[in-house]
Amino acid sequence: MDNPTIIASASAPAANAHIGGAPPPSTVALPGLEGVRGPVTVSAEMLLRLRYDVLMRQLEGMRAVQERSAARFFTWVTITIGVLITVYLLAVVDPRLHAVLPFLVVTIAMQAAFYLHGMDFARVSARAMEARINRLLDAQLLVAARLEEVYSYPLDEPKLGGVAMGRPERFFSAYALHWCCIWMFFFCNGALYGWSALAESQRITYAVLLFSWAGAHGYYLAWYFLRRHDITAVELKLSESEFSPIIASSPVGTGAPPAG
Repeated sequence: MDNPTIIASASAPAANAHIGGAPPPSTVALPGLEGVRGPVTVSAEMLLRLRYDVLMRQLEGMRAVQERSAARFFTWVTITIGVLITVYLLAVVDPRLHAVLPFLVVTIAMQAAFYLHGMDFARVSARAMEARINRLLDAQLLVAARLEEVYSYPLDEPKLGGVAMGRPERFFSAYALHWCCIWMFFFCNGALYGWSALAESQRITYAVLLFSWAGAHGYYLAWYFLRRHDITAVELKLSESEFSPIIASSPVGTGAPPAG
């Protein structure tokens, strides 16, 4: 929203404001909105409340997205381990099923990374909303984003999936590595025994398909997460001019107190 224009006239009685007279000094004209009798105005207190409500609704929406993405991520990794174990046990009957496991592992990991990508988007957006609200209220009241930087994985550092490269000691990094090791077991086991179970004429084709599938996904995930591709783009959008009046002196995500 552009900077509002304060319309004040000491000579005009406040009682005439509703019939076309000049609004009282505490009234703010909303730019771009014209009524039949002139500019549409609200009190300065109401404008502050409107800004707060809009920001808070956006913050609540982003936190809801984060919660859903996190729930789907944890549900996904829990359910899919059951799928992998089931296929592994069925391979006792038909050893060729081992060959399917590596492809399943790559797909499972890709979907899990997608849920993490949703969590990252929500966290970046939410911390920007928190910074704006804190700036609006001139107090550091909302601190969830700063706590997440300490408790969970940091957003501003390169990571591979959920593993923060500079903070491997974080529990979330250990949790992500735990699941990566499990997936790697099924991948290697399936590739080895699947190769052995296939006919000689099928092995070269299988190897090409497997390494192409795994290599393409692995390369993309490393490129995407280590470069912080979409996070950087979202941060740039959040720092554009329509946000700068509120957070210019408080960098997005730092939680720094407003200057002055």
